[in-house]
Amino acid sequence: MKDIYEMFNDIEVDEKEFEEMPVSEIEKERVKKNIKEGLSKEKLITKKRFISKKKISIAAAITMIFISSAIVVNPALATSVPIIGELFKRDLVSVNGKYSNYLDVIGKTKSCEGIDVTFESAVADNNMLFLNFVVKNNNKEIKDNYSDALLIPTEMKVNGKSVSTGAGASWEFIDNNTIRILKKIDWSKDKLPNKMNIDINISHLFGKTGDWGVHFFLDKSKQTEKTCEEKINSKLEINGEKGEISTVTISPLTVTIKGKGKFDDISGVTVFDFIVLDDKGNELCWNGSSRYTNGLLGTPIWSSTFISNNDMKSATIIPIYETKASEETEKLPAVKVDVNNVKPMELTIDKDRSVSIKDYFIDGEYLIVRCSEKYFGKERFRQRFHIPIYVITDGTVVKEGWGDKENELCRKYHNFNDNVQVFKIGTSRNIMIGTYDGSNVKILKDKSFTVKMKK
Repeated sequence: MKDIYEMFNDIEVDEKEFEEMPVSEIEKERVKKNIKEGLSKEKLITKKRFISKKKISIAAAITMIFISSAIVVNPALATSVPIIGELFKRDLVSVNGKYSNYLDVIGKTKSCEGIDVTFESAVADNNMLFLNFVVKNNNKEIKDNYSDALLIPTEMKVNGKSVSTGAGASWEFIDNNTIRILKKIDWSKDKLPNKMNIDINISHLFGKTGDWGVHFFLDKSKQTEKTCEEKINSKLEINGEKGEISTVTISPLTVTIKGKGKFDDISGVTVFDFIVLDDKGNELCWNGSSRYTNGLLGTPIWSSTFISNNDMKSATIIPIYETKASEETEKLPAVKVDVNNVKPMELTIDKDRSVSIKDYFIDGEYLIVRCSEKYFGKERFRQRFHIPIYVITDGTVVKEGWGDKENELCRKYHNFNDNVQVFKIGTSRNIMIGTYDGSNVKILKDKSFTVKMKK
């Protein structure tokens, strides 16, 4: 059966049937309201998930309609077309329903040299641009060679000026030739205007030269009205290295923390980041971080971004860092498990941290463990730190596997909220699971502070 994009390609469209209509703010809000109400009514495209230990792949199904300062409608295509799919919902709307309120739909396809790039939708604030697009290579399969698609956009301008960006992505394969991507672009280094004409240049894809670029308009005025930037200037010192947290920017969509310091250069320190809690004590999802240095000997400037929780009133920010000494930490007592009688359990590390073992089962010679880490009794999603568990079979410690087979099983059993770890145990069923004392992780509670949302 053809996918939805192939069906769109089969429709003959007379551009004379298009009508451009300026619309009022009230009319645009009605369209967005219909989008939000239609979330539960979508029909999803059949999909496959592809993930690895370090990169999370999240499914999606988003198709096209047109809305910005004007709505362009083709009567032949406007009936029952879903707007927001799984990729957007799982990464963003599932965490904060307000993302659907601020969505701008692009709905533009550029085809060249047998390659189609479809820009579907975008949402932005002062911190981040989230960009949905689909890349299809009609020439050959891309499933094992998709890095070019993940590099989009290769160049971006706002109102004619290049912007400095760092980016990450989530993705899913629609089929072996087609990938859908949610690009998460940090553009907080630039003070961008609310009304933005965005130009994305793409001139090389899968060994071909052509033009797959796009131009579209975004207006983030409503987000900016509810955005606050607070000067913090909180001094930090880690193992003798000094730095500071400079500013925190909070919008209805994201929280970005900025600062400076050579913490990543300290011997033994691998990750410096934050736990961010809302006014109800729930943790915000980490969305990425960046580091850069002005000049060879300059002090590194860093930022870390989180997805705002729905209807949060404040953000409490707690610095945290992890050292390389994880292999030197002490094992805490392990707990015996029975794969024929699975009972979820919680392994306490200290009064602030624990590991939740949600599920464990056998696949051939391998034990699969689903787990998540908790801070202050709340589950941490998309954690940056490796969750510290170990397995003992018949008295022998089994290390977590990182080979091809282990990665294949991780891809097979991954879900959005949990970490999957794989241990080769052979035929043994005398199994114990434990955690470590957590001495490699330092939570700087004395340096925590709270920033209130703008009403």
